[in-house]
Amino acid sequence: MTGDGKGYDDGLGFHADLERLAKAGWGIEVIAWDIACKRTLKEWASKVGVYVRLEDFYDSVTFLEGTRLVKPLSLIHRRTASQVALAT
Repeated sequence: MTGDGKGYDDGLGFHADLERLAKAGWGIEVIAWDIACKRTLKEWASKVGVYVRLEDFYDSVTFLEGTRLVKPLSLIHRRTASQVALAT
């Protein structure tokens, strides 16, 4: 999913949808560019699930033409919503 936070105060949009999914029992994992993600979404996702900064995987999700290729991406060692659910 993607979203910019627009409509949240009216119960609309990405963040509001995530809150409804969490209430329905879904595990929440938000993976976003930290600089572009709304602070309230980051804080909420960290509290109820997992927030993953894309900046931590920069070399695997970007490349520099003629300079640097993309490095292999592995998310297997990151915290997951399932781990959060087991801990609560």
